[in-house]
Amino acid sequence: MHYVRSLDGLRGVAVLAVLCMHAAFATPVEHREATDVIAFSVLRFGWLGVDCFFVLSGFLITSILLSVRDGGATSSAFANFYARRALRIFPIYYLYLGVLALPVGQAPAHTTELTWLATYTQNVFWPLYGSQLWPWVGHLWSLAIEEHFYLIWPWIVLCVTPRNVPRLIVVTIIGVIALRIAAFETGWGGFVYMSTLTRMDSLLVGALLSYARAGFAPSLAPWLLSRPAWLVVGCFSLYLLAQLFAGIGVIGLVNQSVGYTLFAFGCAGVIGNLTGQPSRCARPLEHSSIVAVGRVSYGVYIYHMPVFVLLKVVLRMLHPAWQTGSYLVDFCSFMLVGTAVTLGIAAVSYRLIERPLLRLKPARSSAATGAAEFSSVG
Repeated sequence: MHYVRSLDGLRGVAVLAVLCMHAAFATPVEHREATDVIAFSVLRFGWLGVDCFFVLSGFLITSILLSVRDGGATSSAFANFYARRALRIFPIYYLYLGVLALPVGQAPAHTTELTWLATYTQNVFWPLYGSQLWPWVGHLWSLAIEEHFYLIWPWIVLCVTPRNVPRLIVVTIIGVIALRIAAFETGWGGFVYMSTLTRMDSLLVGALLSYARAGFAPSLAPWLLSRPAWLVVGCFSLYLLAQLFAGIGVIGLVNQSVGYTLFAFGCAGVIGNLTGQPSRCARPLEHSSIVAVGRVSYGVYIYHMPVFVLLKVVLRMLHPAWQTGSYLVDFCSFMLVGTAVTLGIAAVSYRLIERPLLRLKPARSSAATGAAEFSSVG
């Protein structure tokens, strides 16, 4: 698959949406005016940026794997795939955990939690035991889901007949929805939100789009590729209407049943539009500034939480009553400062750590070149 500039732009929008949500929660809401409540309610939807990352990752990773399969799924090609993933994901993730371990790693409870993080099992244990390091690492649950996907999905793509995989995906998505409903009804809302078993449908929707592009899902291709605008409008409209009637919330009836899946198919429609024929919709996402954010979005995602936590502490120390009286003004100022600092750190990290390591990646087929660099979350 060739490099699509607008997909980097979409990643930039997604990561900024996540930052907006966390900045919204970091900004005190003391003046409960109507505009403040509305603004906060809208900004809370920034968590959907993570789901957009899931769909993108499922699409791009599957595109790479299908290219590997077409080129001959040798053991060396398989090993190269995992080597590229490791070089892309591990360095700054473990760097961040190593820095975090210096001040907190002495306490036994913290050591246990750092072990979960180091083994990408935090999304398994946090719903059971909670987290003492949540403000610093609470956003890393999504990276565990992605890592589990990277470990299992390549084997399915390379070992199962391509024309059978779309059917397997559809059946699995239905099973995931059923599991979410069952877990929600038994009071396991937190488990549903961050478990790989209950959130893999977003990644699989992206994978389904990749199979449709490759010609292996002819019954779904018209909607995913030929009429993506209808898919976007239909799925997003149904999702918003369901939220309005059932109540807005990350851990609520809509999301815990079909909400995550509806939004994922809407994102697939967006990606299908961007990767199809030239579209006017792609132009805003091809702007150099948003593309630049997308290129460093992995670092932005990892580093933004500690920046936001420390910024809130600093603001309280400098001026305990730093609020202006307007929630929107306070939010914008916090968001601008926090985002600027985060982007600066992420840019330095990309230049000094990530980009040099990307050059060490093993050789890959030219068909996968465009997608490979930008297929991890964030």
